[in-house]
Amino acid sequence: MSKLRGRVAVVTGASRGVGKGIALALGEAGATVYVTGRSDAGGTTEGLPGTVRETADAVTQRGGHGISVRCDHTADAEVEALFARVAQEQGRLDVLVNNVWGGYEQHDLARFVAPFWEQPLRHWSGMFEAGVRAHLVATRLAVPLMLPHRRGLIVHTTAWDRDKYLGNLFYDVAKAAVNRLAFGMARELEPHQVAVLALAPGFVGTERKSGRVLTVGQLATEYGFTDVDGQQWPPFPIET
Repeated sequence: MSKLRGRVAVVTGASRGVGKGIALALGEAGATVYVTGRSDAGGTTEGLPGTVRETADAVTQRGGHGISVRCDHTADAEVEALFARVAQEQGRLDVLVNNVWGGYEQHDLARFVAPFWEQPLRHWSGMFEAGVRAHLVATRLAVPLMLPHRRGLIVHTTAWDRDKYLGNLFYDVAKAAVNRLAFGMARELEPHQVAVLALAPGFVGTERKSGRVLTVGQLATEYGFTDVDGQQWPPFPIET
């Protein structure tokens, strides 16, 4: 499959997890994918497995062209250097996936679900500086690479439960902010044929859904996607 041959994508926070999966899917479709994150051969985030180089290599193995870029998305200079490199090497950008998220670092499940007045303030910093703000900065730098071509897709990965409370005040407000970013950006970019959406979690390549919050379960049903084991998971949470 080479539907995205010749297209250029940036996937932030793609050393592992959802970001890595999105990067691999883009690679399977033939895209050139810049894989970013802080985890590299010199060390990984909190000792977790996976690096940007490993993801980039897997993108190439699957038929795309993976390019690893070590980037701390809380450091504006590093993010500016990333998009300057994309501009120099490719002269365009077709897809941006904002998946970077620092809100789970030093994660303690018991503390995570505690009342907000018992929450460590590092959660706020991780979710807003290494999450919401990181999405905004990357998008701000990506848009000028899309405007000349009057096309593009920007995806913010998010969490959403049909507007129900997510159980952690910091997390709930941060994800609501991410969703609102998609809402506002979609409206400002609509005249330029650039689509923006929030996806919980994953990727979709259609501008008809611009400005909406989507779930993987509903998209799997609509497009016939399955997991690697052949299962098609329902939207979260499972309704009874």
